[in-house]
Amino acid sequence: MKSILGVTAAIVVSGGLSGASALAMQDEVTTPAGRIYTTIEGSEIRFSADGELRPDGDGGQFASGSGYYSQDMGFCTAHVEMSWDIQVDSDGNGTTRLDTSKNTCAEMDPYLEEVSFDASDCIHGWDSLEIGERAPVCWASIDLTRQN
Repeated sequence: MKSILGVTAAIVVSGGLSGASALAMQDEVTTPAGRIYTTIEGSEIRFSADGELRPDGDGGQFASGSGYYSQDMGFCTAHVEMSWDIQVDSDGNGTTRLDTSKNTCAEMDPYLEEVSFDASDCIHGWDSLEIGERAPVCWASIDLTRQN
């Protein structure tokens, strides 16, 4: 399992998008909860709307959840499981962590070997892509389109 830690300068406040997960909207934590992205090839990265958001006991917030990347390879399905957590202290400074694990099919694919899921590059919290916007995101190293 790969574990990456990254210290963020500040976790940005999520905009008021209708239909967005309450987990992604509360206090000063912007999270990937409930978000869906697509790659140029049409593969999906989905983050569960379920998760946890709670005070950390020192005036800050802690959020966590899970997601996955899946791509049909014809002879098998490449699958990358993801879990994330974001810790924000009372001053708005935070740490974002993204853990990933790949199945055998994903490990065999050269494309997926080059795709890194690494939250250490997210210096301003989670990505700020709006729905329908395509851009490289800090944690995926590839262009993604946010679907919701």
